Order: sequence, then C-alpha cells, then structure tokens
Amino acid sequence: MTAPSGAAPLPPASAPQLPSTPQEFAASLPLALLAFHRQVGPIYKASQAKYGAFADLKTVLEAITPPLLDQGLVLTQTLHPAPEGGTSLRTTLTHAPTGAQIDSHWTIPALDQLLARVHELRTAVIERFPLDLQLAALGALPPLLTPRSEPTSTPGSAMEQDPQAQAATRPVLPPPQGCLKV
Repeated sequence: MTAPSGAAPLPPASAPQLPSTPQEFAASLPLALLAFHRQVGPIYKASQAKYGAFADLKTVLEAITPPLLDQGLVLTQTLHPAPEGGTSLRTTLTHAPTGAQIDSHWTIPALDQLLARVHELRTAVIERFPLDLQLAALGALPPLLTPRSEPTSTPGSAMEQDPQAQAATRPVLPPPQGCLKV
C-alpha cells in the first residue's frame, strides 16, 4: 500500500504492551499466526527506487514487530556457512509460550559462485547468438542479433565435413551505417 499523497507520515509504532501472563497469549503457533494476521495493519511503500515505490525493511519491521510480540511470536534471522559454499540465511519464527517454530533457509551465494554463474550465462549467450568481434570492439553491434540456427545435418553428412557449407549456414550481419571497415 502507498500512503495517500498529502497525508502526514504515520508516527512510529509505540512499544507493544505485552500480556502480563503467558495465559494471555494464543495457545498454539497456528492460533498466534491467525491473531497476528488479524492484528497487523497496512505496510506502506515509503521508499522510492528506479522502478517504483517499495516498503523498506525498517517500515516492514515497524509494522509487524508489535503485532508479532502481542501474540508471543519472535522473529530471528541468523547467518550460517552453507554446505555448498556461500552463506545460509536462517529465518525462524518462534512461538514463545510453546517453543514451536517455523524456519526457512535461503542460500546466499559467494562472490566466486556468482562470477561463475555470470560466466556460464555469457558463454551460453555467445554460443547461441552470432557475434562479430570487430563490430563489438568498435561498439557498433546491431540492436538485435538473430539466434544461430541449428544445422539440420546428420552426423557424418557432407555439411558436417565441409567448412564452406557450415559457413554458409551462419547468418552474416552487415556492418552498421557509419562504421569504418577494419
């Protein structure tokens, strides 16, 4: 939700009033979650980015923390080494009166894993689309490259053995207007 234009910003949420005895909390994690969803208010998109408005982490936490605590729910996030490399973000929602938990894990890849994936993607693009390296060096590539067509020859055919026949099946791109031929 976006705060109405011209409306004054909402004041920060006051400290929640916790029940004085555990008997006032919901009896189970599912009931506590139900009560939380009934109590939590709107979360406003208070931040702007290149592609539009979004609710930043501070805004989300200000909106959800008081209702979570009112129901005896505690949200924690911890970082752990991931078995496949990188880091695992563990998010746990605990129902304090019963100790019941819901948790999830999200793997955050290490930098070398991200770079390897970028290299894989670049290789796939280069293999799939024709690229004139001379035009690329000049910064004068056409706006759209057509995909390479897969040869329809069978193994051992004349097309597979003849380099000129193979070259004839590759698309040829004319140089863009205004480029110098090298």
